[in-house]
Amino acid sequence: MTHSIQEQEALATSLLENKQGAKATKILQALIALKPANMDWLYYQLGLAYRIDKKWAKAANAFMQTLKLNPQLAIAAIAFGDVSVEMKAYIEAEKAYLHALQFKSVHTELAQSYLRLGTILIKNKQYEFALQAYKNALDLDKNLCTQLVEIYATLHKTFNQENKVELAQKVLERTKVIEEEIQSTSSTVEKVNDNELLLSQLYQVQEELEVYFLRNQELQKENLEKQQQLEQLTQTNTDQQQQITQLETINSDKQQQIVQLEKIYADKQQKIEQLEKAHADQQQKIEQLEKTYADKQQQIKQSEKVSENKQRLEQLEKEGVYKQQKIAQLEKNYTDQQQQLHLLEKVNTDQSQAIQRLEEDLADFSLSESRWHEAATLWNKIIFDNPQHPKAYYKRAYAQAALNNQTSIHSDDNYHKVTEMALSLPSFDTETMQPQVKYVVCSTGRSGSFLLCRQLFNSQLGIPQEYFNPNHQELISSRLGIPSANNHDYLAFLLSHRTTANHVWGMKLHWHQYQNKQLFIDNHLLDSDVKYIFLYRDDLVAQAISYHLSFVTGCWGFDETQTSVPHKVDFYDLAHIEKCYQRLIEGNEGWKTFFKQKNIEPLRIKYEDFIQNQPHHMRKIVDFLGVDQSNYTPCVAEPKEQTNSAYFNLKRQSLIDQFMLRLKK
Repeated sequence: MTHSIQEQEALATSLLENKQGAKATKILQALIALKPANMDWLYYQLGLAYRIDKKWAKAANAFMQTLKLNPQLAIAAIAFGDVSVEMKAYIEAEKAYLHALQFKSVHTELAQSYLRLGTILIKNKQYEFALQAYKNALDLDKNLCTQLVEIYATLHKTFNQENKVELAQKVLERTKVIEEEIQSTSSTVEKVNDNELLLSQLYQVQEELEVYFLRNQELQKENLEKQQQLEQLTQTNTDQQQQITQLETINSDKQQQIVQLEKIYADKQQKIEQLEKAHADQQQKIEQLEKTYADKQQQIKQSEKVSENKQRLEQLEKEGVYKQQKIAQLEKNYTDQQQQLHLLEKVNTDQSQAIQRLEEDLADFSLSESRWHEAATLWNKIIFDNPQHPKAYYKRAYAQAALNNQTSIHSDDNYHKVTEMALSLPSFDTETMQPQVKYVVCSTGRSGSFLLCRQLFNSQLGIPQEYFNPNHQELISSRLGIPSANNHDYLAFLLSHRTTANHVWGMKLHWHQYQNKQLFIDNHLLDSDVKYIFLYRDDLVAQAISYHLSFVTGCWGFDETQTSVPHKVDFYDLAHIEKCYQRLIEGNEGWKTFFKQKNIEPLRIKYEDFIQNQPHHMRKIVDFLGVDQSNYTPCVAEPKEQTNSAYFNLKRQSLIDQFMLRLKK
């Protein structure tokens, strides 16, 4: 097997020498999958293969991986800098070249990189940075003196023609310094003897020995790190097994508690039935006593003997007092029973709430463990028991999105009509990637904002979503173990794990979401690197009607999934529609004031224009963001689907007509 790997490495090297980048890429990717000891060198060669085919972003990632594995491989740092220059990421290139400066053995190659950087900067008319790059090249390799004299002569002529007097003078001064160095070097070279030549050769051998020594140290360090990683993985596996055992114990305890609560509930129901039966019996006795008392009163009236009547009356009076006392005792017993009944009802309510909390905990646990079918079933039951539950709808929709196979980023060939709930799933997290381009889509509800975000997503321009919507923030934060109020760590995760491979990051923000987190957003998303896209809808009446209907139905997406509690608002409630209308006006005016106060000039896009020609506006966005054409994938326009019935559309048009009349009044 070892012999076969060596043959594949030799074949890959040969293909690289023959400039066959695509074939070399396949071989190197297969070798990297085997995870051999020389992973750093294989990643370096993979970067060379991508560079042959001018796949700059992939080449940059390969060279970055090389440097993570072996920071002392200076040629990888130089290669990463060269690719960054091609991508016009000059700051990243300069960092890479400074890293390579630590190693003397690559000064000549580094000098050539600085020379190429200077030439590209001249073409981009960044003259000051170009002159600095030429100076760095000369400091590293004095053999470039003659070549730089020729370059400076051309620049001197160009600067004079463009009337750049100071730059022309600076170039002339540097030319004189170089010429003096050339003359000094020429006189010194004549004095070099054979001993100095031997000494130079000795230094070269010494440097090669130092390289081999450093490589040996690197291999030893790698072996030690891999041993430590193995121990850490073993410990992690042990900890995970313990966590699983604890979770199983907790689940078993909860099941036992539920059984006990059900038994207590059944016992108390039986007691309540017994008390109700006793109360009915007592009521029947009271009625019998009252009837007996009435009969005796009638007997007294019918008695003809005064003495007997008087005696009988006294006796009845005594019996009446006794009966009054009995009635008072029965009333007291009834009051006590009523209090016991209320107490039992309160206990029953508390138990029902405890059972509901247990059900919610179990449903949340199912979500955290990605048991989507179980979670969807549990949240559906919670909604059935409590249709006004504030969180159950969007959590059920979150589980259903996973069950509907919306659990991965789309392929390059297919348009992925993903729902907004699905984008909170962990499968849409990317590998750690810091953004170079950041943008915010500013909008109001029902303005077509997620249609725009789907187009951006399918063009591989970030993974934009309403990240500061409390529902999405709770779902993402909870699975990361981050408190919902910890906006700082939450945003740090989004920037590093929601950035696409071309270093583009984006999000969507409604006006009321900005108001809720204004201080945090102003402190963290108002730097010069963030660009803003303002999406608005010209037909505010149609937008307000759509907003109103979403409140009524609880459906906010294209797939008619309920993600919020359906409001008890009448379909023809014009007052509620007017509130929606005013809220949209306030949102649009709020964004305009925000842009003016913050001195921001956003890219403004009207929804009605966007749906007519989606590809045209996507190209405008790409130009506005400054993304290179090779770093995004244009996607097809998304057709407008007719999901409503003809009857519903008639009702909706009737609603629009009535509201227009209301506005005219």
